[in-house]
Amino acid sequence: MGYNQTMPTLATNKKAHQEYEILKTLEVGISLRGTEVKSAKTGHARITESFARFDQNGHLTLMNAYFGPYDKASPLDQHEAYRVRDLLIKKSEAEDLMADTAGKNLTIVPLRMYTVRQGLIKVEIGLARGKKQYDKRKTLKERDVKREIDRTLKKYTY
Repeated sequence: MGYNQTMPTLATNKKAHQEYEILKTLEVGISLRGTEVKSAKTGHARITESFARFDQNGHLTLMNAYFGPYDKASPLDQHEAYRVRDLLIKKSEAEDLMADTAGKNLTIVPLRMYTVRQGLIKVEIGLARGKKQYDKRKTLKERDVKREIDRTLKKYTY
């Protein structure tokens, strides 16, 4: 995943790290229609409220992701803004992920959506455990303390 760090990010889930403890991350593909791809590349995609789950057939799907309408497409060619989208994952990775989530109160959340070299859109998903309220407060406090330390060090650094 090292070369993907410089690729353009199309959408991020900023709430994921605040709401969840990320245990493991994976890079997966996503099955999109033409107008959805163009909509995402123009910045009209949101994955903040979305999540992934396995359907009855064992396929990993992305639920509740928003892809806004593409302005230059005709009304007949438009896509649904909220529809179930298939995530493309290797069978062995899917089996491991299914075993990890089975009965353990874990969820799969998308962390970011980005493009790769060939213009394909990838989604970084994370196996996550929900944080309790006190864990969220602890995270915020640690971030504020780190920010204050950095500010102080910057002030006294020549």
